[in-house]
Amino acid sequence: MLKSQYEEGLKALDAEQYQEAITVFTQVIQGNYKEKEVYARRGQAYFLLKDYNKAKSDLDEAVKSHVNTDYLFAYRGLTHYELKKL
Repeated sequence: MLKSQYEEGLKALDAEQYQEAITVFTQVIQGNYKEKEVYARRGQAYFLLKDYNKAKSDLDEAVKSHVNTDYLFAYRGLTHYELKKL
């Protein structure tokens, strides 16, 4: 069930429904989904909503959990850049 919810979150993210994606990814995290990439995806959604502090928190959590994807490091770098501008 959590995997299908995660996939629902990915669809929302692809459809640029970022708040919906965050809601779904949060439910998945609360359900103790074993794949920690969900933090990276929620961080991506936060970034796209310009909520850089929450994005940083989730992207850092994904890195700590050894998620290793190109988009994670790209969004993490962009988040740190945006936070320095504030």
